[in-house]
Amino acid sequence: MEDAVGRGGSAVVHRGWDRTLKRPVAIKLFSPYRYGTEEPAVDVLREARAAAGLSHPNVARVYDYGEAIEGDERHPYLIMEFLEGDTLADELARTGALEWQRAVAICADTAAALAAAHVRNLVHRDVKPRNVMLTPGGVKVLDFGIATLAGQNSFDTQGRLWGTPATLAPEQLRGEPTYPAADVYALGLLLFECLTGSRAWPGTTVGEILAARAEGRTPRLPRIAGLPREIIRLYDDCTAEEAARRPSAAAAVEILGRAIGRMPTVRP
Repeated sequence: MEDAVGRGGSAVVHRGWDRTLKRPVAIKLFSPYRYGTEEPAVDVLREARAAAGLSHPNVARVYDYGEAIEGDERHPYLIMEFLEGDTLADELARTGALEWQRAVAICADTAAALAAAHVRNLVHRDVKPRNVMLTPGGVKVLDFGIATLAGQNSFDTQGRLWGTPATLAPEQLRGEPTYPAADVYALGLLLFECLTGSRAWPGTTVGEILAARAEGRTPRLPRIAGLPREIIRLYDDCTAEEAARRPSAAAAVEILGRAIGRMPTVRP
């Protein structure tokens, strides 16, 4: 295992080397737990099993699950596909708003990955620029290692809310069961950030973000030269407060794909 290449709220990602298959891998090392308190490992293992069967050109693969033992602590980890390139968050920080054609293309591929997951009854739960990788081979959605089966609680066994407050759907913030419509809401916010270079919900702390969200509905897209009207309508539909009003991810792929003249693969 080599140096860390990324960090999140509950895990650190390292680059590693698979000595058997002779390939680079990403090792996601989660926070440790002690013997007798297995709930964190149960969460990670359940979600790894759910995500491991998902095979799609726009999804970073999950290869394996394990636990590293150090004294009386156990560190759950996932072995995943290692990807070269930058995250969408890195590109947005470097360039700001993207040309609408590129923004729509990235979101079309992201929607295709989500649609493939939804066919298998999986919900990603944390769609955001940091979890979208722009590789030489195309767009890859990361962190399906924390995906869950549709209808599961929005909180883990420790009472912690899965995901990033700035991108969660209203029903997730209320602690309700998570369904594919929650991913579609986050897809709408991803589209907003690609087109504007800014997050729809401002704030640097959880409290600030939640306060901003409590003040009103999701911000509308500004005027963007050349942006097709159907993309504006799609954004509005994806970010509807009521989950039942949002389109499916597959329907979003159709609309986004038509706008750029290219239809991504949906089925896993």
